[in-house]
Amino acid sequence: MTTESKSKPFPMSSLMTAQFFGAFNDNAFKMIIMLIGIAAVKDQGELAQQEVSRNVMIALTLPLMIGSIPAMVFGDRVSKRSLIVWTKFSEVCLMALGALVLYLEPDGWSPYIVLIGMGLQSAMFAPGKYGLLPEVMSHGQLASANGKLEAASFLAIILGTVAGGLLLDGFNSMGGAVAGQGTSSMVWLAGAILAIFSVIGFAAAIRLPKVPASGGGESAKVAIASAWSSVRKDQILWRATLGTIAFWSIASLLGQDMMIYGKNVLGFSDTYAGLPFALFAIGVGAGSLLADRRHT
Repeated sequence: MTTESKSKPFPMSSLMTAQFFGAFNDNAFKMIIMLIGIAAVKDQGELAQQEVSRNVMIALTLPLMIGSIPAMVFGDRVSKRSLIVWTKFSEVCLMALGALVLYLEPDGWSPYIVLIGMGLQSAMFAPGKYGLLPEVMSHGQLASANGKLEAASFLAIILGTVAGGLLLDGFNSMGGAVAGQGTSSMVWLAGAILAIFSVIGFAAAIRLPKVPASGGGESAKVAIASAWSSVRKDQILWRATLGTIAFWSIASLLGQDMMIYGKNVLGFSDTYAGLPFALFAIGVGAGSLLADRRHT
């Protein structure tokens, strides 16, 4: 830990706020775009709706996966606090752009560009939020801090998933659009609200303490090889990594179909369409808190 971090308590609430609104916006905007797309192809059948759901998930998730490796390398070359602040600023820009595309072309391809940007932004944010904690906290504090951070993440996923449908349904109703059958001219206000939330997250990130860059100047090849070697040598870490990969692979596959299941099988309106996925997030969030209690 740095001298500054030892002398002052770490503002965990600031990091949790920055993380919360980032995850909230990701899931709310994803829900809005998915529901708009599903409504646009409603008359084309369930396969067309599944394709929309899959495209939205790919637009957000694939850049997150691809961007994670360069983000890992870059994250050690700059201050973790600077990385968090600049990625949160990019989120403000992306959410403002999201409001604009919802005004100009809500059911076109422009929203997918915003989703791709959000995936890349999340990839760059991850090494900042996870890498900062070991630099400012003792080893004994990490389990509790990580548990709280993950719980905040999944609370944001739950609320963001539900809020996306509520915002879309609400502004569609205000604009006179029939639920599930069109998009009103007022839906851009949902994006504007998310932009305001991103500003709150950015303001919270600025309150984080300054820390120096922790990594060296090794090449990307060396950094990746070193990380891979560390994971393979530690059997517990290796098994945890495999378990995490398996868990999120299954979750991603289920996530593509949950929306269609809620809309077509359970007959949910846009307001309640995110409930099946929200229930999944509740389980993971509860598990994050239980992991902390099990550790202590």
